Amino acid sequence: MSVYLCLAMLPSIAVADPLGPNFCNMVEDDQTRAPSNPGHFLSDSEHAYGYIEGLQAMAWQNKPDYPHWTGSTEDREKLRKLLEDLDKRDPGDKATAGSYAATFDAMVKRLSRAMPTRYEDPNSIALMCTAGRLVEAEIVKDVPAFDLPYLGTLPTPTLNAMARSVPGETTEFVVVNSSLFLFAHELGKIGLATVDIEAQGDKIAIDTSDALFNRLRKDPDFLVRTSKFFEDYAKQRKIVAHARPRAFDDHLLNALDIGLEAFVIGHEFAHIVLHHTSRDRDAISGFGQQTSSSDATIRKLWGEEAVADLYSTAIVQRIALDKFRQSINGSIDDELGEFVRYAPVLFFQWSEQADVSRYVFEHGAAPPVPAEKDRSAILGFLSSALDAQMKTIDTTTMRPLPPREEESAPPIVRKIGDHPPTWARKMLVQDYWQSHAPAPKDEAEISLGAVAVAMGNHVESLWSDIQPLWIRIESNTLEK
Repeated sequence: MSVYLCLAMLPSIAVADPLGPNFCNMVEDDQTRAPSNPGHFLSDSEHAYGYIEGLQAMAWQNKPDYPHWTGSTEDREKLRKLLEDLDKRDPGDKATAGSYAATFDAMVKRLSRAMPTRYEDPNSIALMCTAGRLVEAEIVKDVPAFDLPYLGTLPTPTLNAMARSVPGETTEFVVVNSSLFLFAHELGKIGLATVDIEAQGDKIAIDTSDALFNRLRKDPDFLVRTSKFFEDYAKQRKIVAHARPRAFDDHLLNALDIGLEAFVIGHEFAHIVLHHTSRDRDAISGFGQQTSSSDATIRKLWGEEAVADLYSTAIVQRIALDKFRQSINGSIDDELGEFVRYAPVLFFQWSEQADVSRYVFEHGAAPPVPAEKDRSAILGFLSSALDAQMKTIDTTTMRPLPPREEESAPPIVRKIGDHPPTWARKMLVQDYWQSHAPAPKDEAEISLGAVAVAMGNHVESLWSDIQPLWIRIESNTLEK
């Protein structure tokens, strides 16, 4: 399945002016320029954020203990105590000015400025703005009229995001699973811990063999740590850190987080730029979920998802090569082009395992595995849907053309529903990653790229070790 995508094919759209201030624009200007009263929210005056807050309120209605920053004395004291506890847990050899507690005033000042909504986590929206700006910078090179949509988070049940319009308006917004950032970071820590990386003076020693990993597969503590991570996700709990990263891993984790977040957000931006209809429908996840959509609709939606995946993969490749290949000063951060370029494949590898973990938790059994003939039918349909979608843009007007009459969808595709399965999408972006590999910069970049591949393979193997135990536990629980 070889696919080639040129970003210059994107239509030169005219994006409507926002109805009001976009929070991400404010971040660049020190967040709303001046302090506001504690508890001031843009959703009180900005229609788009008001709509997002309404969605968030419905999503969080079963979580009455969800914390909201109000700027009250109680909130401030909780924050102060948290920072003091962090200093006790990690005293290091910081001077007073470098302690966690020393950041209290700056954190209160930032938290007391206007936030988009009452449900928005300050850290998550800051990360989304950073990733969104990176993606936007690549899009406007080909589509100058593109403007950053409104961004927000929801406790969605999958790792997918969604792009929508405010009903009755042209204002666009993108919401992302609120656990995405912690999911990516914590699973990245687990994956990196399975690869032998050690700083030796001014050099880095990397061993991508399975020697360390094979030892960890027999380490009860490491298996429990991995299992707790998937349990947090499967049970829709807040994902918590069960171990700290190794000292050197921070460099790689920060870069990987950028790649993963940019891929998810870039996929949703692609739906907006390309006028896709799939963004007006809720995602259907599922192992064996029926759909009432027509074959033509399924083909169109599968094609739109595939094009958005490849578009975002191409964006991540641009970011990887532009941001992590520029310098030749010997910094490790400038050798991470191949490491970050693999992020879209890692996302689908890890998303697949996360979806399976939730299925096991809910059903006490492994999800059905399609037979080889069904896998071939799924991949064939996805490939043809992608090809058909790529041919639906009028090269003169750069607008969508009327759908063509196409062959019917195989029964297995109808059974899956409106979205192609994660494993098939993984194969699609993996093919792009392989077929669009640039000439390597040097041996260091090649080695760090191999680290990303090893991380994905190792986490897959860890889940395969844990899954039988999960099935036994959850099946017994469901029987009681």
